[in-house]
Amino acid sequence: MDEPREYPVPVASDEEVAAFITRYGTPYDPETDDYHREPFVADIREGKNDPIYNAHSYHTKVPPRAIIPYILHYTEPGDIVLDPFCGSGMTGVAAMICASPSKDLLQDQPGTKLGGRRVILNDLSPAACHIAFNYCRGSELSTATSQFDRIVTSAENDCKGIYDTFHIEPARGAYDPAKPEVSLRLRNSSGHLLLEGLEPISTCQCNWELIERADTEALLGSGVFSKIPLSTDVSCFIRIPASIVYTVWSNVH
Repeated sequence: MDEPREYPVPVASDEEVAAFITRYGTPYDPETDDYHREPFVADIREGKNDPIYNAHSYHTKVPPRAIIPYILHYTEPGDIVLDPFCGSGMTGVAAMICASPSKDLLQDQPGTKLGGRRVILNDLSPAACHIAFNYCRGSELSTATSQFDRIVTSAENDCKGIYDTFHIEPARGAYDPAKPEVSLRLRNSSGHLLLEGLEPISTCQCNWELIERADTEALLGSGVFSKIPLSTDVSCFIRIPASIVYTVWSNVH
């Protein structure tokens, strides 16, 4: 087995946090500060079927749409929001969405100033910090897409053998090896030259195999021809690689 991977947890030093607050924060001055907000009174009801919410599971998770109205009401664009128990980072996600929230979130807040808020997130759990950091970090769509493709390809390569199977067809009719479109796909045939009027075919598609009747019975089990309605005059079959996509279980009680 491969050794388990270690993922670094993003940690900001005290100096970096202090520099961040100095750069973006506004010191409170009781003599000049005129900050005032009426209590936010609204009925917040949000489900847990949001695609952002479902991107990664985490206990005690709050939908970001339930947090956005509070941030919009109590803060200004560019303000710093602190979440010392951030969990999966939904406060950070909500603060970012404040730059362009859904219109339905603004119905109860006329005059709300739109704009992203800066966030400091903290949690004792390294897993929480890892999830929160990756939820909130910037990412190009092309980068995310390439990483998704890489993960899917890796998973397919690791698990492909589990779902590999094959399909057998009599070498006649639509699967007659004399037909150019069939011959082109036979790996043990000499007919791999491109013929006029046919689409080019890649080497990986030349994976059909012409097999004898005895080999077919060896693959499918002894006595298969007595159970499957195949004509007795068929001497060759074509073995076609396939993958299991769905498995249907049928129980009879």
